[in-house]
Amino acid sequence: MKKWLFLIIAGVMLIACCPQENPNSQDTLPDGTTGTFTDARDGNVYQTVKIGSQIWMAEDLKFLPSVNKPIDGSKTEPYYYVYGYDGSCVEEAKAFTYEDVNIYETYGVLYNWAAATTTIDSDGVLPVGTKATAQGQVQGVCPDGWHLPSKAEWVQLECYLADNGHNYDGSIGWEENKFKIIGKSMATDYGWKSSEEEGAVGNDDCPEYKNKSGFSALPSGSRFDYGTFGDLGIHVSWWSATEYKVFDFNYDHAWLWYLQNSYNILFYNYWRKDEGLSVRCVKD
Repeated sequence: MKKWLFLIIAGVMLIACCPQENPNSQDTLPDGTTGTFTDARDGNVYQTVKIGSQIWMAEDLKFLPSVNKPIDGSKTEPYYYVYGYDGSCVEEAKAFTYEDVNIYETYGVLYNWAAATTTIDSDGVLPVGTKATAQGQVQGVCPDGWHLPSKAEWVQLECYLADNGHNYDGSIGWEENKFKIIGKSMATDYGWKSSEEEGAVGNDDCPEYKNKSGFSALPSGSRFDYGTFGDLGIHVSWWSATEYKVFDFNYDHAWLWYLQNSYNILFYNYWRKDEGLSVRCVKD
């Protein structure tokens, strides 16, 4: 947890403006429309939700072609993890329980950045590299018709929520160079460790804003780069498809977005590509 507090304090990379709405989205659907999607690769069925002009999966991805132990890490090769599982058998990982909770079914899979951005072929076995959609987005580990959201698409989501009544205090919009106080509206009303911080994801105040967006975030924790799992119930982090260049030469980092139980905002930062984080897919 100390690591993520460091991210909050030392990693405040402010994003001031919002991109244009995606012209390829299904604008005819009413905002908040829900549905389901079945991943043909493994049969997993996902809830979906329309937020603004984007359609998002309302669950973290569960696609698991193989599984790695937490001690194993890589910045370049695809690695897949199930929180708390310390083995290499996919079926065992899918059945693994922690404190009577099936982790895979509840929280999905944790991916390093290489896994998040690597497309798997139709039989679900061989990596085929980074695949682009017809619109040029990075499909990555997402199924056909969906892709790993870019930094710009994450910014589009947060700006839309702040501009359309999802700030926990009832305000509309956001101040330039400020995080948006939309965390509560993105998170489920269960699974989070409690917090007394006003408007925080883990606080029971402002119940009308709990998961108002339908994004349904759960605190899936992370696989940290030093080889352990941590922070289940405390935070969730999602990869973007966008790399971050450090010191003008190092591409070992990528942008991520995350929620934490004791804060009321959606954070963004960059972090090492060998972290194991969750993935949310957005429709092409």
